[in-house]
Amino acid sequence: MWGQGLKPENKAWYQMKIWLAQRTGRPVNERIEAHSGAVIENEVIEKNSVPVDGEVNVAQPTIVNQLEQARQYYMNEPELDLVIVSGCVNDVDARTC
Repeated sequence: MWGQGLKPENKAWYQMKIWLAQRTGRPVNERIEAHSGAVIENEVIEKNSVPVDGEVNVAQPTIVNQLEQARQYYMNEPELDLVIVSGCVNDVDARTC
């Protein structure tokens, strides 16, 4: 979902936001946890890692960590309609096949 190297308006999440707003006539507020290089999960979980620019290809936070961050962010929100999650080629290699 990150869209490595693309301008925000060309990324999949932004296109989905515009499409949903046009189809529903409702405002769409996004919260992006995605970043380049995220893996689904691994043995090393860095609890207090320093946030880096999403274009920097790093494994942490993992997709599982990103979901937890989003869950905590929206915990007290009265309404949440959609969460988009995507894993990619960097999650599949000789160790995981």
